[in-house]
Amino acid sequence: MNTDKIAPEMAEAEFYRMCELLDLDVTTSNDEDKEQLETHKAKIIAAIASGTMTIGDDGLPTVTTKAGADLAFTMPTGATLLEADKAPSGHDNRRMFLMIGALTRGKFAPSKCTVKETALLISVTALFLAD
Repeated sequence: MNTDKIAPEMAEAEFYRMCELLDLDVTTSNDEDKEQLETHKAKIIAAIASGTMTIGDDGLPTVTTKAGADLAFTMPTGATLLEADKAPSGHDNRRMFLMIGALTRGKFAPSKCTVKETALLISVTALFLAD
């Protein structure tokens, strides 16, 4: 049973529209990076197709959690990267969660997101920081 709210082709077009509007480079010649990019891309397109993620007129995504929170992303800045420095060395998940928090203006609460939602937020953040 297909539960997509948006056709997969339209969801993929929205993904590329987001990338174009935000000037995100989704090409790479490195095989490992290409595999990671494809994983992130697939998660984001699936979320757009299901209606979990929407792309605004400005290209910025908003993720709606099952708890009903709308996590609207902002463009990363140097402050986003500085946020990661607040985590102790070796705490990669904490570093990523701090950056997601910065990109969603502090609205991200790991305890209120499912693992699948958190994985999607990580994919969006990784795509934003890939440049």
